[in-house]
Amino acid sequence: MKRVWLLVLAASVGLNAALLWQRLAPPRAPERPPWSERVADGGPGRGPRGERGSERRGGEPMTYAEMQERRLERMAERLDLDTAQIERLRAIAFARGAEMDSLRTAAREERGRIRDLLGAAELDADAVREASQRLRGIDARIEARITDNLILEAGVLEPEQRRAYLEMMRFAGPRGGRRGR
Repeated sequence: MKRVWLLVLAASVGLNAALLWQRLAPPRAPERPPWSERVADGGPGRGPRGERGSERRGGEPMTYAEMQERRLERMAERLDLDTAQIERLRAIAFARGAEMDSLRTAAREERGRIRDLLGAAELDADAVREASQRLRGIDARIEARITDNLILEAGVLEPEQRRAYLEMMRFAGPRGGRRGR
């Protein structure tokens, strides 16, 4: 009989200790929901309908001109630009519109080609490397055009506007580098 009571007492002490431990332990971070629930609103870097910043509703890519017009609206509002500055920035932004559209299209096609090569029944590593090399060349040309535009745009802005401009740029964020990459 004593053994039964000792077992009950040990179980009671053990349960009370576990409850006390649970109560005093620091709270755990909530578990992340499954991926399917996290992307239900479009996923990271996407709008509520699933579109990325460079896509229209339905996922169709925006043209360079559409992206630049949206960007100029945000800049005019955030930087308190005057009409002359807006027109100069618009001229800079649209000077290379057709070229940027063709480069973006070429990059999108090359990425698709790489996906197809990687998904083929027989992997052709050399073809993947060649396509990747072509994509790097296209991306380098895009980055060069963007850098040129940033320099020209910064030249239009007053020093205080330039500081605000840098703050609104993606690479000026606390993480450094671009979001979503």
